[in-house]
Amino acid sequence: MWLVMASDLCCISDINLLFKYADDTNLLVPVNTDVDLAVEFGNIQRWADSNGMVIDLHKTKEIVLHRPHPRRWSLPKPIDGNEQVQSAKLLGVIFQSTFSFVDHVDYILKICSQRIFLLKQLRDQGLPLRNLHTVFQAIVLSCLLYALPARGPLLNVELVHKIDGFLKRSFRYGVTSKLPVPLPHLLFILSLITATLCTTTFQNLKQIVFRLFRTLLTHC
Repeated sequence: MWLVMASDLCCISDINLLFKYADDTNLLVPVNTDVDLAVEFGNIQRWADSNGMVIDLHKTKEIVLHRPHPRRWSLPKPIDGNEQVQSAKLLGVIFQSTFSFVDHVDYILKICSQRIFLLKQLRDQGLPLRNLHTVFQAIVLSCLLYALPARGPLLNVELVHKIDGFLKRSFRYGVTSKLPVPLPHLLFILSLITATLCTTTFQNLKQIVFRLFRTLLTHC
């Protein structure tokens, strides 16, 4: 129903982008835009008023993405009524204003550590290793690999080693029967898939992706 109602909601400028997912709306305004953020947000507010809806400003966040160490940088003033933050969660991924994923990696590793404790309890209760491995894939590995094609290229060496070390500890704890593919290798495979998108036909791409992921599942 929300998607039907929001079908006529669009940006004023062709440069700006509007992403709609379920009942969430995300507005992306680049620095070289011809219509600034305040005008675009005002357009969304007018659309909400005309459709009998109310925008919850307490949940509305504004994040300014920039290089980690810019030479010349002045933080723009936030829109009236909006909170300007340094990090924000979007579809389960924590984005930071400097394009870093330190907060997100720390967050998912904390969650996965709690789930490893649960797996240890199941191990001590006598759950077979084959079943433990299935549960590990479902509640731990899936969490670590979520949205990896999008955030993987922005992970630094320290974060990659931190995730890889966690996977190795999980294997030593005896909650998984196979040592997962090292994260650097997985990121390299994902980069190959991305590069292949522009250099092959759709049928060949399906065969390549199928073979790659069959290899990954064999080692996970």
